[in-house]
Amino acid sequence: AFTIGFYVWIRPYLLDLKIPVMAYMIVISLMAITAAYRFERVNLLSFQLVLAGAIFFIYRKVKKSKLKVSMTVI
Repeated sequence: AFTIGFYVWIRPYLLDLKIPVMAYMIVISLMAITAAYRFERVNLLSFQLVLAGAIFFIYRKVKKSKLKVSMTVI
């Protein structure tokens, strides 16, 4: 749900990159879902580290995208 909302927010600024960015957002969402799906299927520490890595990766990409969008608006 978060990635859908974020995509809707940045979509007006994407111009010709709408489809590639949508595909990338789907892949990132699947990565996070897969990381969360590992719960009780692997060692707890492994689950926590992979999930934290997926969340941090998404956070970093969103932060970088927000910076680019804000620079585009200015």
